[in-house]
Amino acid sequence: MIKDENYDRYLIVGLVLSVLILVGISFYFIFENNRMETASATFYGKQMSLGREIYSEQCSTCHGFQGEGGVGPALNNKILLKNTLDDVLFSVI
Repeated sequence: MIKDENYDRYLIVGLVLSVLILVGISFYFIFENNRMETASATFYGKQMSLGREIYSEQCSTCHGFQGEGGVGPALNNKILLKNTLDDVLFSVI
């Protein structure tokens, strides 16, 4: 006669591992927003400093250090910024 096999131990181990995985994923999602915000701030901070450096070297002589204009048009003009699409400004730059 064949002996009945007991799989209860495997079911319990599987359940415990599943719960641990769910808890781990939950903690990951809880802290993911903070990690992404920190990464974004770091990335955009570097991009902003690089952009400032390029602007001061190549653009400020015509457009002024604060974008107030001079030889070139004012870049901080509210009408220009309101009416011009970002794609147009990117393509001009």
